[in-house]
Amino acid sequence: MTAVEGYQDFDVPLDYFNPQPDHCQLDVGIVGAGIGGLAAAIALAKSSHNITIYERSKFSNEVGAAIVVAPNCSRILDYYGFDFEKAGATVFTEMEFIDGSTLAVNHNIPCDRTAEKYHGKWYALHRSDFHAQLRDHALSYPNVQLCLDAKVEGVDTRGVLTMKNGEVAHKDLIIIADGVKSEFAHLVAGHPVINKSAGLLIYRFLADTSDILSDHRTRSLYETNPRNKMFMAAHEELKLVGGTLQNFGFFHADDLPFDDEAVWDIEATTDDIRKDSQRLNPALQALCEHATQPRQWRLIERNKLIENLTKDNAVLIGDAAHPLLPFQGQGAAMAIEDAAVLGVLISQMSSRAEIPSRLALFQELRKDRVCAMQIFSRQQQDHASMDEAEKYVKGKLPTCPAEYHEFGLRPDVIADAKMLLQEHFVTDVISPCVL
Repeated sequence: MTAVEGYQDFDVPLDYFNPQPDHCQLDVGIVGAGIGGLAAAIALAKSSHNITIYERSKFSNEVGAAIVVAPNCSRILDYYGFDFEKAGATVFTEMEFIDGSTLAVNHNIPCDRTAEKYHGKWYALHRSDFHAQLRDHALSYPNVQLCLDAKVEGVDTRGVLTMKNGEVAHKDLIIIADGVKSEFAHLVAGHPVINKSAGLLIYRFLADTSDILSDHRTRSLYETNPRNKMFMAAHEELKLVGGTLQNFGFFHADDLPFDDEAVWDIEATTDDIRKDSQRLNPALQALCEHATQPRQWRLIERNKLIENLTKDNAVLIGDAAHPLLPFQGQGAAMAIEDAAVLGVLISQMSSRAEIPSRLALFQELRKDRVCAMQIFSRQQQDHASMDEAEKYVKGKLPTCPAEYHEFGLRPDVIADAKMLLQEHFVTDVISPCVL
């Protein structure tokens, strides 16, 4: 792999993780084979730990339409040799924000410039393709095993997993990555973890490119635009987001009942979309008419932010720890940052007794960042939200798109983790691995 010049992440060569005679190889159990769990397996596999991923489904099929991969995420995946081309990714060159009534451009973001500035491209790709490529990448390591139809019923944060079939697995490290509906987040958080509606539903649908271009009502939306432009149209509470030309999301108010048994994936029809899009520009309404296999998804947030990400020999990552709303495009990025930081901190270990101390460094590096990103990912940044964010942000709070990008895209999490590790642990002194 060719390192990206001029960016600190890549001052950490991949052979940094090569195990030495004095290094411990851990038995690691990962609960959940979503984006965060698979990324953690990739990051930890570099140090030759023995990794088992437990996935409750018979085949972990990621749901949803498209996913945006921001530069801080693509930069890390490039570092690990992830093949975006094989995953069918499209590179964004521009994001455009337009008025949902008039189609006037409010502002735009030149993605090629931010990609150059932050040394990582903006990508869009189908979530299932992204997940499949992550899975293939993780399983390319001989020390990574994926167990399907493997329901974890119980977690002891000291290193024990109890399976539905009664089997017990003893692990040196447990990574809880079982998503926003996590059954075990409360064990680490130290308080009940309750999901609630964020007040919005999103229609997700695909539309055929040829249909859009052959319809005189929608053709103008794309005739003058490159195919790899993202546009966002806003009208009061309504938002229509076009990623790649054929992928769309349409946000509207969530007025459906919500409880612990609430359905989060809801069937929809083009008539439903037509009814809910009446306040948009006619061209955008017509675009919605081309929806194929539309579904609605609830946007979810937590009753309170989780500040405790580790306990004993267990760590909480990804949506299980910090589900983000989609308005900063950082959900996958935060999970993959979590994984990358773990990959550094759980390397070059001379004793298994170091695990809680290493996880304490994870807590130090990740807590403030993921809490702040959850706040910033909300649709509206009111005074209460900004007051809350001050607790987690050192220095000036971001107030405009450029400043949010600087906050989100700039950090070198791999380099930061290496620096913190070297401050707390002497890694160049050979000593036997303590069992």
